[in-house]
Formats: sequence, C-alpha cells, structure tokens
Amino acid sequence: MMDLEKEKNIWYKLLNHAYFNEIFASLKILNQSISLEEKMTSLKEIENVKTVLDNLMEDECCNLNRIF
Repeated sequence: MMDLEKEKNIWYKLLNHAYFNEIFASLKILNQSISLEEKMTSLKEIENVKTVLDNLMEDECCNLNRIF
C-alpha cells in the first residue's frame, strides 16, 4: 500500500496547490477501492486523476522553470 502522506510531501512542492487536494483525495479513494476490489470506483478515480493532471499540464503549460 502506498504511503500517501510521504508522497504528499514530495508532490506538494511540485504541483499547483489548487489541484493538489483533488489529486490526493482521488488517490485515497483509489487506494481504498483497489483494496476492496471495487473496479468501477477504481476506474472512475483513475479517470478523475487523469483529468486533473491533464488540466494541470494545460494550465502550467509544462513550465518546468517554475518547478525548478
């Protein structure tokens, strides 16, 4: 099982904070649904994370200078 709190500290520095909570909420639901073998919920959350990441990339225009 993934340690979301540890991952959170790493990604918090990289992601636009407006998207941060939405991504990690979906990852928590995804983690639980995988454990419970709830396939439809898992697929929904994977799609949600993908959408948020797509929006993040679009908003940030892959501006790596801002991150580093």
